[in-house]
Amino acid sequence: MSEMPDVPSEAIKPAYLVVFEANVLQSSYSPIIDPTDPGFLDSGTLPHQLDRDLIPGLQAMWYCLHLPATCFDMMDIHARHLKAFQDLDGSHAIILCTCDTLPQLLPHLRQRLLEPVIAFVADSLADSVRSTIQPLDFNVSIVRFFEVDPTHLQSHWNLIAERLRPQSPTRLTPPAFCERLDIAPILLPLRRLRRQFPVSGDVPAPSDRNQVDGLFGYSLHAQTVLSTIARLEREGRELKEADELFPNTYAEEARKLRMPVAIGLPGLPGAFFKTLMPTQKVSDLTTAWDSFSPGDTFDALKSPDDRLAELSTLRFLVTHRACARNGIGLCLSPVPRGLFQKLTDLEDHFKGKRRKPKAIWRWLNGIGHSMASRLTDMETEVLVRASVLDAFTNFPIGWTILPGDTSPLCCRIPIAYRPLLPLTSTVQTEIPTPPITYFRESLSVLLVECLAPEDPIAGDSRRGLNHIVSILRDAPNSRCELVNATTPEDVREAIARVQPDVLLISTHGRYIRERNLAGIVVGEHLCLGPELGRMPPLVILSACHVAPRGRGVVNIAELLIREGAHAVLANQIPVHVFHNALLIARFFVYITEAIRETSGRHTIADIWHHTATSNAINDVVSANRGIERWARGQVVYEFMARRSVGRLRLGHIYRDTEEILREMAVEDGIEDKFDQWLNNHGYVPESLFYFMIGWPERIAVLEPMVEKFRADRRNST
Repeated sequence: MSEMPDVPSEAIKPAYLVVFEANVLQSSYSPIIDPTDPGFLDSGTLPHQLDRDLIPGLQAMWYCLHLPATCFDMMDIHARHLKAFQDLDGSHAIILCTCDTLPQLLPHLRQRLLEPVIAFVADSLADSVRSTIQPLDFNVSIVRFFEVDPTHLQSHWNLIAERLRPQSPTRLTPPAFCERLDIAPILLPLRRLRRQFPVSGDVPAPSDRNQVDGLFGYSLHAQTVLSTIARLEREGRELKEADELFPNTYAEEARKLRMPVAIGLPGLPGAFFKTLMPTQKVSDLTTAWDSFSPGDTFDALKSPDDRLAELSTLRFLVTHRACARNGIGLCLSPVPRGLFQKLTDLEDHFKGKRRKPKAIWRWLNGIGHSMASRLTDMETEVLVRASVLDAFTNFPIGWTILPGDTSPLCCRIPIAYRPLLPLTSTVQTEIPTPPITYFRESLSVLLVECLAPEDPIAGDSRRGLNHIVSILRDAPNSRCELVNATTPEDVREAIARVQPDVLLISTHGRYIRERNLAGIVVGEHLCLGPELGRMPPLVILSACHVAPRGRGVVNIAELLIREGAHAVLANQIPVHVFHNALLIARFFVYITEAIRETSGRHTIADIWHHTATSNAINDVVSANRGIERWARGQVVYEFMARRSVGRLRLGHIYRDTEEILREMAVEDGIEDKFDQWLNNHGYVPESLFYFMIGWPERIAVLEPMVEKFRADRRNST
């Protein structure tokens, strides 16, 4: 048996095993979802493809969300720490596994500071699991699926406290069990938060949509109370003084409140199924989803239909993520097929030889305003208050244009996408939260060039890659290697040899519409991910059209997550090679600034968001040759270094950029030309077409709390 590492007991997390029959979970590991396979529709629920063998474990998975996620749940925690935890991850360690994998799995869990305490098992597996675990010297309680019951919650909290904190004072009051699955993404994170500090007023008991909005309002109130108490604690206020300052401090915190938000947005394009089933049936499937159905309860999971199984799984994912960040969860009704069609039309436009920027903006604005119109006022308020958005969806929700804004939501906040097809894979990638990857002490970057020398874009691509090499050459604790690859074997060999933290592949993308596939070209091979081997934490696909979404395309960006990548940066449309090279080079500049502690941005999610939003200037000046000749050089430098400082509002990033540039054009006496350039030609906001998929927030370039923990450990020894 492995010895536990020498770490504080608070760092050890309870782990909950959900054990299935041996054949379960295998189909979802297939590298490609092939909708042309006649057996495709029989392999899972419709339309999002949840493995039906997982359904018996849904009650156990939901039950786990009411158990302690970390040892801190069994302690009194200061509000300032609860607020700080919103920047980290305190997710429940729920491990989906099969009986035959337990001998290898259990020691591995302890290496990750996870202590198995309860195993929820398929009804026929109790004896087998018990006999498998017993020789391994693990003290794990066995609970059959049919024995999962909310009345056992208190006893399980007591059991976990006895196992992990036997000699420490503990908080043994679990949150009240949430029977209603429809409101769990809002209510359960709130109940867990209220265990730690008082919040005035009674929690609304919603029975309709309007009262659900009231629950959102109360959650925002609780988040404001948390921020207020955390601030007063950081300021070192005594209790009497804090009581006197509370009203004014609350008002100030309410104005600037920000917290993590997890959102679920189901729906798939009808085109994805049109060769498999009648269109009307697809319509019936999507319209059957009702995000707020009081009949969807914990007990209803004993025999759910496809709709309830999928919807409860999506709500589980959102609730799991909201609880992990002390945030708020939000589940929306499915994306209408008409919006997917607009998305398809926009993607198809980029296949033509000539782009029409005004038409592109009309599509973006149409999609953005349509999405915003489907939100209630309180859902809009929650998104306005978001500090980060974890989005479980196959639709670019980041293009939503909130009321009063002129730029999409993705300009306001970092967004990490978790695609929903197949839903089984979404569950498998969300639950085992990846460990933090830390770039501060060592950063290894592998750049792979897959373009032939005679390729028309090879020259610009190579210049861009050489520029990245020069950027990283002087960065602390960094190394970078540039290689050529003509086969998938070349890529695998380079990854195995270099063992990079970051992999950038520069090549062509290829979207095969008749097969509904999108991959990259390596030599003469179309690659979808598995051919390239195990991936490093961060993968950047410097290739066009590798993640289209309008037709539910099976694409390499999503498949690379299943090959081990924690985050993948990809684009949805063909992007100009020079513009792409400039954007990616700026990304690496900001990574190195974070390593040097000069940027204030800590994670890849934050760094990429800053890179993309600050790239609006380059989108605008790339409108045409006239404006580019005027702006390149001193104008761009003056804009970034002085003119734009403090003037760019994220909800209006493109409009503000245009206005500041026009001021500079007036000073140069070319305002008429500037207006003509933009009015006649417009520009394509290419930065909006990039997506970060996976877990970019788990890749830290510099994390103050990690640094403080390490310093405390050094001082204690």
